[in-house]
Amino acid sequence: MVDEDDTAYFGKSSQPKRNLTFTELTSALVPISDDEVFPKWEPYRAVLTQAQDTLLSDTYIKRPNLSLYDIFQEHNVVELIPKDLLEEAQVMEMISKTSTP
Repeated sequence: MVDEDDTAYFGKSSQPKRNLTFTELTSALVPISDDEVFPKWEPYRAVLTQAQDTLLSDTYIKRPNLSLYDIFQEHNVVELIPKDLLEEAQVMEMISKTSTP
């Protein structure tokens, strides 16, 4: 889950989802640290284009894919999440600098 402030949350319960109340569900959620799912910006500042401070309302903001967060966490490979996002940003940067027919 991601809230209106772009904070991502993750939670687990031993109960089946259908038996959880909204209160039980929300109390199981804990915030995921940005450092855990977003790549560091500083090392790439010179080679990636930074978004403007003010964006149009219809601007798409790419976020990390957290759908498999629990599996990545279980196998101690959460560092692959920001790596994937960074690799995609690098590809998009290369595409943006290439003229297309």
